[in-house]
Amino acid sequence: DNKKYEITKRDILRGKSVPHYAAFEPDGNGLMIVSYKSFTFVQLGQDLEESQDENMSEKIKAPLYYWQQTEDDLTVTIQLPEDSTKEDIQVQFLPDHVNIVLKGQRFLEGNLYSSIDHESSTWIIKENNSLEICLIKKNEGLTWPELVVGDKQGEFIRDSAQYAAIAERLMHLTSEELVNLGSNQYLFSVIVDPKEMPCFCLRHDVDALLWQPHSGTQDDMWEHIATFNALGYVQASKRDKKFFACAPNYSYAALCECLRRVFIYRQPTPMSTVLYNRKEGRQVGQVAKQQVASLETNDPILGFQATNERLFVLTTKNLFLIKVNTEN
Repeated sequence: DNKKYEITKRDILRGKSVPHYAAFEPDGNGLMIVSYKSFTFVQLGQDLEESQDENMSEKIKAPLYYWQQTEDDLTVTIQLPEDSTKEDIQVQFLPDHVNIVLKGQRFLEGNLYSSIDHESSTWIIKENNSLEICLIKKNEGLTWPELVVGDKQGEFIRDSAQYAAIAERLMHLTSEELVNLGSNQYLFSVIVDPKEMPCFCLRHDVDALLWQPHSGTQDDMWEHIATFNALGYVQASKRDKKFFACAPNYSYAALCECLRRVFIYRQPTPMSTVLYNRKEGRQVGQVAKQQVASLETNDPILGFQATNERLFVLTTKNLFLIKVNTEN
């Protein structure tokens, strides 16, 4: 009662997207943010107009597209403007040329570094409002040093660990470092070690990768600690999903819909009997089980939390406990 809090310092951060994740470092010296677009400090007393100019210049510096390659193909990822539809996109494939038009404006056009199989190349709109283009190489095994000849507007992602995340942003406020983690979909956060910042989970291709942020330099700011096989793929089909969670020991991940249904995805475990893949004819050593729980209520789900043994599901009137890993 005798102590009062006073504001000794006030910093403002402004960004042009929703911050999906924000956590203080354990020592209190920094704040880590994950968002689709970067956040920057705004000086106190600075005009809003100047701030908007800074944000615009930051936006201009961002790569126009991201691309990566394998021996067989190339994948190009483009963040679409809001409210974009399939009708707003025109992609033309030619053996040595590509032309991309967004909402009537020429986005990218030029000669490709090498030839592609234009009839097999495809494009698709992803659920995170991005355009993903797959170009099939004509000359398999050839490494492309650039996508479009002479074009410097894109960023090449060199390895799969870095690609595990294109357009997500981390900002370390103590040193004001901006780290590009990648563009794949943000899924959820979870506390694994109370002494550390919460982990965050990002979609990588069909899988979901769990990352542990650390206090430190840019080189060791995060660590890949777990993979949930195929979770990135299966969650995309759940249009009514509301909450994600995973066990602190990574033994399972789970998601719930707005009403009633809870989906549990277990990590692969060894088979007790011999099982063969019918298509490939090979023996299957491990199987990952999926389970569905249906709550006995039609009340909306308000909260969702996982431990190693149980799932807690909060509705407007009840708290449900689902036993996931128990000897019984």
